[in-house]
Amino acid sequence: KMVEQNFSSIISLPFVPIVYFYKALILSSKIAQYPVNGKHETIKILKKNIKLLKKHAKFAPMNYKHKADLLCAEYYRLIGNYKQAVDYYELAIRGSKVNKFIQDEALANELHGAFFIMQGNMKLASVLIKEACYLYKKWGANKKVDQLKLLHPEFLFDFDKEIIISHSSNKSSTDFINVDMLTVIKLSQAIAGEIEFDKLLKKIMNLI
Repeated sequence: KMVEQNFSSIISLPFVPIVYFYKALILSSKIAQYPVNGKHETIKILKKNIKLLKKHAKFAPMNYKHKADLLCAEYYRLIGNYKQAVDYYELAIRGSKVNKFIQDEALANELHGAFFIMQGNMKLASVLIKEACYLYKKWGANKKVDQLKLLHPEFLFDFDKEIIISHSSNKSSTDFINVDMLTVIKLSQAIAGEIEFDKLLKKIMNLI
């Protein structure tokens, strides 16, 4: 708060929206620890920071839009609109990938994976958490990789072995998975939501 009091005079500097971005993510990750009034205040701050990131995204979408999308995903997760949350997690992953923000792509995968853990969908969570780990490793954030391995041993027990195999075959982390992860997620959701075979087949053909 003390830092933010001085932001009005330097609001146009590029590090300011980054501070708001990470503040919102930290608050949203800890919301379960807050009393009811604290939760409402956190959601208000999140909405305010989304507005600020979107304003910056109008002038530099390559730098800020995927960040705004990730905050939107967290916002919709917190208010229980899970379909919208999934859409925005996917936008954040795609945007950070296209614009080569590998650290943000890793973070978006991690948070999307945490979302699916909350939903009880461990298969999709595993894919996303592994991808986050590969990306953090590629970025050089080895301490973060170690943290994820401690938090998710059920997904990452053979991570080091997979990295060795991946490197020996000269494949990148995304090549190693050998499939578009977001397509896998959309396919699984289509299958879960459709019983009639003809309709399901049509959905799948539209996604591939």
